[in-house]
Amino acid sequence: MNIFPIKACEDNQDEAFSEILGFQVLDSNGRILATGENEEEARNAALTALFLSESNPISKKVKLGHKLISKKTARIS
Repeated sequence: MNIFPIKACEDNQDEAFSEILGFQVLDSNGRILATGENEEEARNAALTALFLSESNPISKKVKLGHKLISKKTARIS
């Protein structure tokens, strides 16, 4: 999972100084998993989407920082 800011950037405006509207989380294939107003909200929404997704195996583990979340048991280890 990769988290990127959503910026409001005009054509003549430098992107480094543009306003951040929110954050989006992309999977390894570049598909948007979730969006949120801040990084934590976007990350939590993406983890929820992964848990509910039928395309991911139930036993797959998702790494959140230094913690592994087992989708099979829905526990943080």
